[in-house]
Amino acid sequence: MFRFHIDKVDMEVDSSHTKLLRLVGTEKRVLEVGCSTGYVSKVLKEQLNCLVTGIEVSPDAAKEAEKYCDRVIAGDVEEMDFSIILKDKQFDVITFGGVLERLQNPGKVLAATRPLLAEGGYVLASIPNIAHISVALELLNGRFDYGPSEFSMIPI
Repeated sequence: MFRFHIDKVDMEVDSSHTKLLRLVGTEKRVLEVGCSTGYVSKVLKEQLNCLVTGIEVSPDAAKEAEKYCDRVIAGDVEEMDFSIILKDKQFDVITFGGVLERLQNPGKVLAATRPLLAEGGYVLASIPNIAHISVALELLNGRFDYGPSEFSMIPI
């Protein structure tokens, strides 16, 4: 069983996934860090006509994501040497949907992926608002479920 199991992304529903997808745009070369089983990759490929490379820490989820990604790299993003794994690949967009808050050193990962961005490329990240009262109440009850979020674009 996968840690987060989502069958599909409904583009008619306003969620962190749909907001991220809308910001990606169409016909982009996308590096999706934390692609899980490929449910976002599927929309990127089938509806937005993007080329998708996924990175996933779970080997089982990575295997599922292979159905939707052009390439999937199974492994820990914090341990990867991108100059070897992706060589001279360039991406228009690098996404971190619910990933950065789980890393020990997100700044290091962002710096390591920076050379992978093509000219004019950008990073999109979805990070839960841990200060929101609803999240604090869930944490007090031993839960941490994803909910609605907003996006900000910050130049790097």
